[in-house]
Amino acid sequence: MASTERPDAHTQRYDRQLRLWASSGQASLESASVLLIGCTPTGTSTLKNLVLPGIGSFTILDPRKTLDIDRGANFFLDPEAKNGASWRADDAVRLLTELNPNVKGFARHEDVRELLPHDPSFFTAFSLIIASNQPDDVLYALSELCWNPAGASSSSSTAASLPLLSVRTSGLVGEAAFQIKEAGIIETHPESLVSLRLTAPWPELEKYALSVHVQPEDSMERSHIPFIVLLMRTLHEWKEQHGGALPDPAVDRKSFTDKVWACKHPGEVDSENVEEAVAALNSHVWRPIRQLKEKNAAGEAGVPTEIQQLFKDAACEKINRNSTNFWLLARALRSFVHAKPTASPPGGGGYLPQPGSIPDMKALSATYIQIQKLYYEKAEADLAAFRQHLDVALKKAGITAPISDHEVRTFVKHAAFLVVICGKKLKEQHDSPNAIDSFSAYNPDIQPPTLPHHIAFLAASIFYNQHSRFPGASAAFSRAVTSSADANADGDDEEEDIEADSDELKAIARTLAPKYGADIANEDIMELIDNAAEEMARAGHSSLPSTSALMGGIVAQEVIKLVTRQYVPANNTVVYNGIQQAVGVFKL
Repeated sequence: MASTERPDAHTQRYDRQLRLWASSGQASLESASVLLIGCTPTGTSTLKNLVLPGIGSFTILDPRKTLDIDRGANFFLDPEAKNGASWRADDAVRLLTELNPNVKGFARHEDVRELLPHDPSFFTAFSLIIASNQPDDVLYALSELCWNPAGASSSSSTAASLPLLSVRTSGLVGEAAFQIKEAGIIETHPESLVSLRLTAPWPELEKYALSVHVQPEDSMERSHIPFIVLLMRTLHEWKEQHGGALPDPAVDRKSFTDKVWACKHPGEVDSENVEEAVAALNSHVWRPIRQLKEKNAAGEAGVPTEIQQLFKDAACEKINRNSTNFWLLARALRSFVHAKPTASPPGGGGYLPQPGSIPDMKALSATYIQIQKLYYEKAEADLAAFRQHLDVALKKAGITAPISDHEVRTFVKHAAFLVVICGKKLKEQHDSPNAIDSFSAYNPDIQPPTLPHHIAFLAASIFYNQHSRFPGASAAFSRAVTSSADANADGDDEEEDIEADSDELKAIARTLAPKYGADIANEDIMELIDNAAEEMARAGHSSLPSTSALMGGIVAQEVIKLVTRQYVPANNTVVYNGIQQAVGVFKL
């Protein structure tokens, strides 16, 4: 009898997101702590999108008092407060925590430039750090600390690190840059986890498929033969007729497909199972056969290329006490794949563990359950064998503490879709970006270009380093944008001259352009970069609610991916062009 008990309050509050990242992801989110440096409109918009789904706690580091100019663009500052009577961080914490009473918020009023060298442990206590509109000197210092929180003495490539997310906005444009030293993602959420192994069935599956009568007299029986059986029997017949060879996707595609269609009797009205068989050819016949043809020296015939590359990683080869669970599991997976089914411990003989899931298909209920049982039993047998290989790996690494059953099961189920992101420091992204496909990056016929705005942001940073203000903005406003402690300091400020600033910014941007695949002799590309620089100077690093809201959503989404270790994070730069409503993602 179905339970009529209502879900608890926690499940009701987070019902929709639990469908996205399940209880394990929610638990990770609720145990995370986030530091926001700079109580900017974009920063508080980011926190809003983390507070609502239930981030464990957040801290805002900002030394400024709330002024009238701040309230005009930041929805999380008290509109009734007197000018300069309260701290910006305090106001934001109070209003943000009203959105979700389960989330804890804290405020600190120090300047990041003063706190960072004197108390680095404050920063390393967080799960990750978000820096909003911070200048390069702050970003690069944070970058070094986050890359190696344990100190320079730790040189391990798998040493613990903190993700650092930098977000900047100026008028209608914005960009987010992510520093991720390493992130092993297990639950990448592919469209399907199904692996039917039709081209290389294990003995029990093959025995079952060959035992099914595929030419019954009754039309209803014919229409309920599962497509898995139809394809395996057609493959079996093909191999018998071709000396044991499987069909070649490049040569035999049509003839083999015709054989599958031939399973449909003339005049048959209900042929849904045959249609399912034809629809499954690409995923479950042609793709596995191509992998077989690309079989490498290690015999990894049933392993995607990305996973083969993971097996070759030094972190997979040289596991030790400092290795993360991801790499310990990856080493066990490699051992499982390389071991034969008859070995001790047994392995996959070139194939990954069976995930155990099967798709919906036209079949009688009893038949479907039979097939489901075959895949489930194979998955459980592979899981048991994998655990033996994991025990060997843990012993080799000198680790006595076991990895949780849930993590092991999840890893095995997603073994074909693992992703490892190995990133670069922010300074390396700026100084030595990866090669850019200039044709797609600067061609407005493909999509509105966004990369020129990234170049403009870098040029604005250089301008700031030279003038202590952003192009198109006064020094006082620039200090407010970067959350500097002396934002209200008296004294002579260098005032903006938008036209002169724009000309200087364009000159700087042109010097940066070649690093990003731009041909300086190409007038069309240079015009795009000039226009981006002009827009940067015109906007003067002002904050617009629409831009802040969108960039806050982008950054919060990436934070959730990193905290839950689910879905694939952007690597490593997202640029938003609000003028033409375009978003570009670049691996710089």
